[in-house]
Amino acid sequence: MGVTVFILMGPAGCGKTAVAQNLSEHYSCAYIEGDNLHPAENIAKMSNGIALRDEDRWQWLATVRQKFLDKADEIISSRSECSLIFVTCSALKRSYRTLLADVDNKNISVKFIFLKCSPQTLSNRLASRKGHYMGKAMLDSQLQTLEEPTSDENNVITIECDSPLSNVVSKIINTIDEKPI
Repeated sequence: MGVTVFILMGPAGCGKTAVAQNLSEHYSCAYIEGDNLHPAENIAKMSNGIALRDEDRWQWLATVRQKFLDKADEIISSRSECSLIFVTCSALKRSYRTLLADVDNKNISVKFIFLKCSPQTLSNRLASRKGHYMGKAMLDSQLQTLEEPTSDENNVITIECDSPLSNVVSKIINTIDEKPI
């Protein structure tokens, strides 16, 4: 039995958490919130409007990867009915996606779903978001860091997400159900 890990990626405000929660509920499968795995130092920086650098992100990315690998091993060993895991992680750079997808287990595949939104949509969503350390002020640094996936990254699908959440979730469900990526 194989496990497919879907990493919902994109800058702050693109809807990673809301989409992952909806997909997890729809498929009755595991969900891992990458933001909850940041070390305290990263959260403090972002809370104070300080952009993370590569050296701030590597350990967090390794932690995210280890978390979904552990969950995948658990699913495989328990022969769980659902073989999908939904993970939220910005995965802004190609090198980050490469690290996350570097899995030494033929029973685990990693796919990315890039939630692509206009800067205006992202800004509007962040302005209305309450109680999250990643504020609107951090958006510019994330957009500067973002390396949009290219056509040679064959484990990535891009979903336009300026539309309502239900439309975005439906598009992804249709994509997952219609064809493997």
